[in-house]
Amino acid sequence: MTQDWRPTRHRPGMPDAGVVTLEEQPDEDYAFGSAMPLVAEWRQLRAGGDRLVGRVEQAQTALRRRNLEAESLGEYYLTLPTHNPPG
Repeated sequence: MTQDWRPTRHRPGMPDAGVVTLEEQPDEDYAFGSAMPLVAEWRQLRAGGDRLVGRVEQAQTALRRRNLEAESLGEYYLTLPTHNPPG
């Protein structure tokens, strides 16, 4: 991974460069570049994390998602939506 990469590319109609949304956006492959696989995995875990049966599996998924969030912020300077769990 390139440590100097920053989400500077932005096409009209897209959210601000570096802002990840829960839904796919047009041209996000272009905007997120090498961070796109990380974004795709994060979305998948975020969407299906609460459907897991066992507590251990839920905890492992939550940990992986947090690691992806830290990598998104630290290495790619991406902004992710906040998550407010029910309760």
